[in-house]
Amino acid sequence: MSQLVLVAEDDFDLRRLLTRVLLAHGYNVATATNGREAWDQLERVQPTMLVSDVTMPERTGLDVLEQLRNAGSRLPVVLITGYAAGVEAAGTRHGAVVLAKPFTAPELLDAMARAFAR
Repeated sequence: MSQLVLVAEDDFDLRRLLTRVLLAHGYNVATATNGREAWDQLERVQPTMLVSDVTMPERTGLDVLEQLRNAGSRLPVVLITGYAAGVEAAGTRHGAVVLAKPFTAPELLDAMARAFAR
């Protein structure tokens, strides 16, 4: 059975690119366009990983991560950000892998592997 990755990204082009990369590497993909939708999708689709932008409308990726951890979830999380220095401490404190933009497909897959290993 293929793993399901929830991609939470408000930028249409990046969300589409992430989806294509993940599908090409054998993952199933669900998507969300903002933090509130991501939280709703997490409950509905039960993904095996969350790949989320940090800066999104309605709830940030850090908010979703913190809510996950407060609920006791150990779901692997990769946070994508243009501001890695400001996000890395908060993300790693909650067990997420932080990936700075811009990144390549191999860097994304490596970050996902590291998140699964945590």
